[in-house]
Amino acid sequence: MVDAERGTRSTLLGLGIMAAGCAPVRYTEVFAPEGDVARVVFEAERGDVEVVPGKAVRVERTVRGPEGAVSLEHSVGPDGTLVLSARCTSVLPCAVDTRLALPPQLPVWLTVGEGEVWTTDIDDLQLDLTLGDADVEVRGRLVATVGSGDVRAWLGPTSDARIAVGRGDVEVVLPAGAYGLDLTARTQDVEGVATRADAPGQLEVVAPSGRVHVRGGLGVAQR
Repeated sequence: MVDAERGTRSTLLGLGIMAAGCAPVRYTEVFAPEGDVARVVFEAERGDVEVVPGKAVRVERTVRGPEGAVSLEHSVGPDGTLVLSARCTSVLPCAVDTRLALPPQLPVWLTVGEGEVWTTDIDDLQLDLTLGDADVEVRGRLVATVGSGDVRAWLGPTSDARIAVGRGDVEVVLPAGAYGLDLTARTQDVEGVATRADAPGQLEVVAPSGRVHVRGGLGVAQR
């Protein structure tokens, strides 16, 4: 992800939260969790999430909201599960924007109530997003469920991906080569993809009220 894109996203993120009634940035915390992390489980009620590759685990959380309106927690369990949570503790509007730098091989499970999600170069991602858009790059396993919002996904040649959107559109970019496709949508458009049921890469998309657009044959499916 280029710096210009990240800067644009940060600006739009701030404008969106301000418009929603949240206060400007109150503080930012940055830390590296202690212990050996084997996977990441993240939960947040409101806020944007970005996951990028890193040599070690690093967490950056930016709090927007009045003092005492946000509860932040993190812990590493005996099995190596890093649990991160951000909750609003009052009726006052709040949001926590999170940036995670992680070794790509760590499985990641993101549960977000309202916000935008961006991931780059992850091997294993499970995403549950109630309201918002997702822009993900996954090399291996992807399970994404979005209640209302659009999904854009870049997949690897052996990805096993399942994407379900209640209300919204889905766009998927595939690498060159054959792929197994199972698409359910109001309208669908497939271009440059050689479909084969026994292909190493498999994609299932369910978007009953939206449009699914799948593009392939583009070499490595990278942004």
